[in-house]
Amino acid sequence: MSPDVAGTRRTRRSAFEGRGRFGLAPGFGPARAAALLAIVASLLALDGLTTAPAAAIQRIDVSPLSWTTRDALVHWLGVEPGVNAFALATGSLAARLEELPAVASADVSVHLPGTLDVRVTERQPILGWRVGDVTFLVDRDGMLFALAGGAAGDTAAIPIVVDSR
Repeated sequence: MSPDVAGTRRTRRSAFEGRGRFGLAPGFGPARAAALLAIVASLLALDGLTTAPAAAIQRIDVSPLSWTTRDALVHWLGVEPGVNAFALATGSLAARLEELPAVASADVSVHLPGTLDVRVTERQPILGWRVGDVTFLVDRDGMLFALAGGAAGDTAAIPIVVDSR
């Protein structure tokens, strides 16, 4: 071996030299081992909680509706009972509901255990537009969003415009 600048001999150190029992770094004692074990246990518990049957959607609560049926709204939502609540993107579900003509805005949230809460604000008709035997409901933005005969809401109080062209 060649001497170094200070005149001392250089020696090769073993990769495990200066390590404690079982090849662990100094300072890695029971406290750090217990902390590492707690982290691993927490991750396993979190995985168990997010995949447990309690996290499955079992019920869909829908706010009262006037111009859309609950069945149509739940069908359009496309969430089947039993789907994992943690796998749902509630923002995209609300955006999907807002594609329905009668829905002005929607809010979808998950409440554990197993409930999907759907709050819908529907369009409000300002008049009915009758063409032949069909009456369309029109909101303040001019949107035709429902048929008066097929809607559950009360249309008796709104004015009707008859288009007799």
